[in-house]
Amino acid sequence: MKSLRTDDAAAVLGDLGPLAQVIAAESIDEGFHRYRKSRDRDPIGHADHSDCTKANILYDRAVAVARELVGLAGRSEIRCKLSSNKRQTIILVRDCYAIRIKRTKENRGGLSTGVVTGSVRRMKRPPPVIYPGNGLLDFPGVVVQEDSVKSRLWLTATYDLDEAEESVANATIGVELPDAFLWRVPLPVVDAGVLANLPMLIADRVREYRKRRLA
Repeated sequence: MKSLRTDDAAAVLGDLGPLAQVIAAESIDEGFHRYRKSRDRDPIGHADHSDCTKANILYDRAVAVARELVGLAGRSEIRCKLSSNKRQTIILVRDCYAIRIKRTKENRGGLSTGVVTGSVRRMKRPPPVIYPGNGLLDFPGVVVQEDSVKSRLWLTATYDLDEAEESVANATIGVELPDAFLWRVPLPVVDAGVLANLPMLIADRVREYRKRRLA
């Protein structure tokens, strides 16, 4: 049975495919755009929010986009589910990948932010190899339990904001360990060539997002 080394970024991303990477990239870009628009509509109210609340609002905007795009994909091999505490949206790709969207910060050593729970520790201990097509069976509508997907490779789609928090910086995807990344590469630039190879509904929706962002 075919196996992939989890430290081989090119092999992992090649097997993951472009659709999930584009969804992650666009979720970050469009999510931040929506966050900034709501901030600009109510700057006084936004200023009253704690840093934690602001971070939660930004995250909610990003994963809302992820759910929209995954829903448009109409493919059983990619779907969104909630974590067991219902606070995190996870993008599942087939039966061997799970993608979470997280912000990184320089004062955290470029690692993702958030509470380090037992589940997070398990996510950050990737197996040395994975076996595409030989994972666990999921049933529609069932909430994801982190323990039940421990055989998946967890990927972290990360981003930071510039100093003024006016734009996204360093959008990447990679395998995160407890104190470093096993590997991390930039998320793809979603240009016309990339859009041409996506499902039509997703490509059209991304074009709509981008038109609004340029308005």
